[in-house]
Amino acid sequence: MAAHSIVGGGYRRYEISALCAVGTILCYADRTNIGVAIPSFQPDHAVQGHILSAFYYGYIATQILGAHVAAWYGPKIVLLVGVITWTFFDVLTVPFAENSTLLWIARVGMGLGEGIIFPCMHSIALAWYPLSERSRLTANVSSGMDLGTVVAMLLSPWLMTQYGYPAIFITFGVLSSAWIVLFAFRGSDAPDADKYVSSGEKALVLSQRGAPDDDDSTMHFYAPPVLAIYVTHFAYNYGWYVLLRWSPQYLRLQLHLEVATSGVAAALPYFCGYVGVLVWGFLSDDLIGRGVRVVTVRKLMNGLGLIGSGVSLYMLRFVSSSVSAVALLSVTLFLSRGATAGYWINMLDVAPRHAGHVRNNNLASSSFYPNFG
Repeated sequence: MAAHSIVGGGYRRYEISALCAVGTILCYADRTNIGVAIPSFQPDHAVQGHILSAFYYGYIATQILGAHVAAWYGPKIVLLVGVITWTFFDVLTVPFAENSTLLWIARVGMGLGEGIIFPCMHSIALAWYPLSERSRLTANVSSGMDLGTVVAMLLSPWLMTQYGYPAIFITFGVLSSAWIVLFAFRGSDAPDADKYVSSGEKALVLSQRGAPDDDDSTMHFYAPPVLAIYVTHFAYNYGWYVLLRWSPQYLRLQLHLEVATSGVAAALPYFCGYVGVLVWGFLSDDLIGRGVRVVTVRKLMNGLGLIGSGVSLYMLRFVSSSVSAVALLSVTLFLSRGATAGYWINMLDVAPRHAGHVRNNNLASSSFYPNFG
């Protein structure tokens, strides 16, 4: 990374990646925090499930539309609108908490805002991240999914214990608002017209942006490589949501951990997932730099992420101690994040000009599991 920084003459692309990473952390913290708070104001488990699933109806609704709007107006402004939207509805959880209908609407609104984020970030990634650093910079952003989950699982119980459940949503609302202001001033669509990027760094990024697609955009949505990405992401999301939904209950009900202990135990595997995203991203760039074909690296990371995590998750059925279970869950999430250096970045490889559209279609198809699984 240092060599490219010297040749590029600047660090603006790293600032953009860091801003997007923090945005992703807040995105996942905001969608996760209600899981900690909802038993405080809604004891009915059936109603809880109904409210929690509402997020994904909104999330699916803006998937495909988001990429088109970002292409028309630029990803920066669309991303800002998305974060403002989900922050507004997240804070509305406080006054709407006692009314399940209004709370359901607020969760749908949150989904509408968050459904825009990743297509916008893929468009920013294509514009800002040179091919030689694309895996690690994209991994830096993707790692926010796990880190945001960890932050919510650790910070939310403490806030609720000290100040009551409204403090959770107010705190994250303030943090998201601060990010909105920062990104409004420092965020950027592309280096082409960015006033902060140096000429050397701009030349480096533009020279490694990747060749534009020669084909009509519609073929990319049905080409075999893109269909393979869709299937891979669906399989990845299936495992992701199984763990996200059931690992806390597994730790409390099956392993009989106390609530405070299970919160920390549930957060540890996601921290390992966060580390895994960074490790596999750096390893991918290193392999590509050593001359290994990009497609080979992507397939290797997919295989490691899906097969490796599948084996370790299957082994969970044979353990009975909480230490062994948490260790296996940690290994599972660490290995699974190899796939983020596979299919996730492969969207930029196979359809760079239409990565946002492919990403939106991909997210829409892979998000059906939370509602119907």
